[in-house]
Amino acid sequence: MSTFPASAATDPNLPHDSMVSHIIGICSSMMILVTLVVGARFWIRWRFVKGRLGADDWCILVAWVLAVAFDLDPMNQTKFGLGRHIYDLPPDTNFSASLELYYFGEIIYYICVVVTKVAILNLYLRIGVQRAFRRLVWACIAVVTATAIASVTASIFQCTPLRKAWDSDIDGSCIDVNALFFANAGLDIFQDAFIYILPMRMLYQLQVPRRQKIALMLVFAVGGFVVITGMVRLNSLKVAQNTPDPSYNNYGAAVWSAIECNVGVVCASLPTFKPLIDHYFPGLITGQSGGPPKNPSPEASASVRGGYVRKTSQSQIELEHGTGWKDSYTTEYGGADNQSYSATANGKPLTANSSQEHLRGVEAHGGNGGIWKSTSVVVNHGGL
Repeated sequence: MSTFPASAATDPNLPHDSMVSHIIGICSSMMILVTLVVGARFWIRWRFVKGRLGADDWCILVAWVLAVAFDLDPMNQTKFGLGRHIYDLPPDTNFSASLELYYFGEIIYYICVVVTKVAILNLYLRIGVQRAFRRLVWACIAVVTATAIASVTASIFQCTPLRKAWDSDIDGSCIDVNALFFANAGLDIFQDAFIYILPMRMLYQLQVPRRQKIALMLVFAVGGFVVITGMVRLNSLKVAQNTPDPSYNNYGAAVWSAIECNVGVVCASLPTFKPLIDHYFPGLITGQSGGPPKNPSPEASASVRGGYVRKTSQSQIELEHGTGWKDSYTTEYGGADNQSYSATANGKPLTANSSQEHLRGVEAHGGNGGIWKSTSVVVNHGGL
């Protein structure tokens, strides 16, 4: 397996460093990070949203399991030489065990990446209501799924018989695995870039304050970091190709593959942190201070029953208190096709004084989601 002479192990002119500690440190850090983020995601869903889990949540849960499994793969490979120079390894090193772990790691990587992408695209289906946008998202799901099926199938059957993928001593033949790696990496980079750019036009068209619009776009755009990790991983694959020192030079590909898997899951979870930010840092995204005023006077806001409307033109709202109050409250309806509405209280029209759109998940109000219009209504009903 090695082209180095036996004396290379004692040659002072050759490097004798080890990357084992780097591999274990990076992969374990990624495992802790992704576990904390996914745990926080589900805690936020339970604590602040209190809604049923969506398809994107289940996909992220599966992606987390796969990401953790992939983190453990390179760490176990270090027991069989990964991260050390091949001339520094003892003669009885079990290279077949390392290659077998590498073989299954490839399959885990491909599935983890596609499940993460599908999770992000399902999030887009949760918030997008335009028919053209949703059709485009479904088309993306079909493309990334087909790519993953092709990559996984080629990876599983890369050699005939299968065992030759990790045992070079048996007879058989294999495809050009490096060509498969580069083709998949190129498609991954293109798909990641397209997926993270996809919702920008929709977010830009939202009728929300500029600060909130920019914040929402940045939350989604931060996922572009996955594109960068994909590019770095592609370069690490080039370094590992046809190297005379594979046990050492493959560490970069292993580490950056782990980083890409875990960072993808983290970035896919970031948009779900908005309720947490709104709760503990009100006004950070919207630019408005949150919370009701202390010691409210008769001129302060009063609560109402009802007020939630979905794709309808009218709403009857019942006030909870007697006459003589000035009320400020919000009614909502969903669907970008709705441009206006009217509502009445005790037969008298309500007057809207402000309007803005915001994102609401499927768990709100009976599972209806999309882009919702929020209209602040002020009513002086002293004579009602």
